[in-house]
Amino acid sequence: MMAPQDSFSRLPTNVTPYHYALKLKPDLENFTFAGEVAIHVNVNNETDKVQLNGLKLNIHKVSFVGDDGTTIGLIGKPNIDSDDGVIEFSFEKKILNGKGVINIAYDGILGYTMTGFYRSKYKTLTGDERHMAVTHFAPAFARLALPCWDEPAIKASFDVTLVVPKSHVALSNMPPKEERVEGAVSTHRHCKVIDIYYLYLVSPDKVIIELNT
Repeated sequence: MMAPQDSFSRLPTNVTPYHYALKLKPDLENFTFAGEVAIHVNVNNETDKVQLNGLKLNIHKVSFVGDDGTTIGLIGKPNIDSDDGVIEFSFEKKILNGKGVINIAYDGILGYTMTGFYRSKYKTLTGDERHMAVTHFAPAFARLALPCWDEPAIKASFDVTLVVPKSHVALSNMPPKEERVEGAVSTHRHCKVIDIYYLYLVSPDKVIIELNT
């Protein structure tokens, strides 16, 4: 079991991130989202346990891939402390000093909380009610959208792919690098090293954009 943490405690620094490759797919009919994140980390001290932040997320799959290509899985399920918003992964064997990638597949709820990754309601000019997906990460709500080190002192770069219906657009405080249109619109963006709470994503209906341009 993890030791209890107060609201001002910090995550251990035996493993720290330097880059996130994040993919989010909001479902604006069922008000859920699917997420995949590859967290590139520095392993500063060898360990078989990694703690990071995560809250109200369903974790489906976790693995660690080392510099040499070796994949290490978990022992049992993640230990989730819903009070502190901390997740602990216990790996099958120690991950050694150096670099590696923690791959996580998960999902969550698009609630009306106005924190993390949530849904916002609006009406069109004809009175139709619609929704868009929005993020609000400051001061420590990124953990509601992705497993992460949700601390301003721990900075990283980001590659973010947002997959939305064709009726919506994917916007961010980062310029798009690539956009693909297949069954849905997939927009890829890159962001230099920042505090995680500066990351911002929104997926409004195209009608809103057209009315304001």
